[in-house]
Amino acid sequence: MTDDKIRMNNLDEFLRENYNHIYIAMQQEGYTIEYPDDHIIFKELKYDDMVVGFAAVDLVMGQRPQYSLSECYIMPEYRRNNILFGFIIHNMLNPNYEFSIRRPNRAIINLLLKYDLAFSLKGNIIISYIGLNASLDEVVTNKKIKKLYKRVEDEYKNELISSSYYNMNLGCMVFFDVTGDFAKNNYTLCITKPRVDDNRKYKLRRRFKDVTESTLDNIALNISQHNSKIHEFKEDVNSRFEEIYSVDNIIGTSDQLNDNTISILEANNLCIDDGFKFRDIIIKKLEDEDIVNYTIPEYFNFLVATKDIQKKEYVPKDDVQLQEHNGIKYYDNGYMDILVCPECNCENQDYNRVCSLCGFNLSKYWNKD
Repeated sequence: MTDDKIRMNNLDEFLRENYNHIYIAMQQEGYTIEYPDDHIIFKELKYDDMVVGFAAVDLVMGQRPQYSLSECYIMPEYRRNNILFGFIIHNMLNPNYEFSIRRPNRAIINLLLKYDLAFSLKGNIIISYIGLNASLDEVVTNKKIKKLYKRVEDEYKNELISSSYYNMNLGCMVFFDVTGDFAKNNYTLCITKPRVDDNRKYKLRRRFKDVTESTLDNIALNISQHNSKIHEFKEDVNSRFEEIYSVDNIIGTSDQLNDNTISILEANNLCIDDGFKFRDIIIKKLEDEDIVNYTIPEYFNFLVATKDIQKKEYVPKDDVQLQEHNGIKYYDNGYMDILVCPECNCENQDYNRVCSLCGFNLSKYWNKD
């Protein structure tokens, strides 16, 4: 995720000062911002070059970075134009990081259901292909189930937990506490608080008061009984996207390039024959696993941009000690290894699976550990 990186102290103030038309629409609709602080990325969401909404994203660093969508809003008159869906898909398919959604509301879950990125089990359980997350201090109990859980120490309250499960009736994420951070017994089901607006709109407070051990047991049983179905669903989504991101769909067939490919070629003063040559190169790169399906567009653009340019030798900075592993040049910048893409010489953090510029499959060669 590379666009519109900006840190802000307060999202409400930032919107009021810089995007007042969106802020006014939010006020009129009664949208509540629940995560106002310390977002690393603010992404403008546009329709016909007009900013009609935003996405606020947080960075969670683990073995690989995870970008978590914590707040988003589209002005009412611009909804149903796939604006938010396009943003989600773009980030969901990036191999270099994981993408998740922080305590989604019902509207986002319905969006995922609409585009088959989630499916419904009986008992109001939704299975999401995209990861969901919440912090431990957002887990809730009531008098009837309080005995199942323990107090979370302050130092762990902001720790994020992940899940694929959502309860539509309660409007909340549910998860199994396999680590025992919150529940007294491993694999006890936990529920998180709903979004404030959903709580008000759907009158969820009473439903949370009525949750019992039996409620949690039924939800847990429903999920566990459908593990194979859940696995098949996720495999099916993977297959669908691999088909969408095929050479024929992205570039065109061996007989006919698609309109977008032709437009790119013409804009760069290239001919149809060039396009077919690039297509053959990409097919060979895919066969050799030097690129992956999701980076076909990036590698095609790289070929277009460099057709008549001779590749230059990578020249490191004076204070850099360049090393090599499996054909990948790299150096230590004091925090991590920086990999030099063998295709385009772009520098990449060592957790990148593919080159951030041309899409070359770094993970094929970079197994230093």
